[in-house]
Amino acid sequence: PSLPTPRGAPAVSFKPTDDVACAQMSNYADAMETQVTAVHKHSKKFIERHRALAGSMSGFGLSLTQLANCEAEINSSLAKSLSTMGMCVDRMSNLYDEQASREGAAFEEPMRDYIRMIGQCKQAVGARAAALASLNEAARSLASKRERHEKLRGRSSKDEVVGQAASEVREAESVHSIAKREYETVAARVDAEMARFQREKLADFKQMLVGFVTLQLEYSKRIQSAWRDLLPHLEGISDSEAQGDAGTDAP
Repeated sequence: PSLPTPRGAPAVSFKPTDDVACAQMSNYADAMETQVTAVHKHSKKFIERHRALAGSMSGFGLSLTQLANCEAEINSSLAKSLSTMGMCVDRMSNLYDEQASREGAAFEEPMRDYIRMIGQCKQAVGARAAALASLNEAARSLASKRERHEKLRGRSSKDEVVGQAASEVREAESVHSIAKREYETVAARVDAEMARFQREKLADFKQMLVGFVTLQLEYSKRIQSAWRDLLPHLEGISDSEAQGDAGTDAP
């Protein structure tokens, strides 16, 4: 973008250097930061659901075990099945807690790290934009001093005044040369860093996504297996072992 002309200063004809790539990087980093933050937020809620399940399943398992104790003298078959289900549900509670921990390490934590890395990318792009602004300001100043020098020469001004203007031009050329080298150095470094970021991001995101889905499949199978193994114990509950109504005295 063109730099504004300071108030009270004459308009100077110079063409500022544009950096389309820098603007594109900035827009990309802003958009990615927003979306990665959203993914992290919702993945964290998803994982917290498994932690909440672990807590509720633990309470569920304990209540089933206590109910089994209550039924022990009434129907041993039912009591045994309730106890078996209580232990099974408690094991599933541990599975959900383990799953949440592994999901956090495989997905939520790396995604949080990426928010930090994107912030670092934005700082690098900002440094490039600042270097560009310095270059354009140095170019504007140089153009202004050159125009002033040419005007003074054309008016046949005193040699001392013309010489001072020429000295200011040389100084401005030096500043411009330094600003140009600095900008080119920063731009090259940012280009290299962004290229490396894109390569590593591709590998990292593939690992995160594959790992996350693999965990869903693994624990889904383990939970289903636990329910499947439990079902025959429940289907085998016998009503032939009832000992009578609780609290009823024998005649």
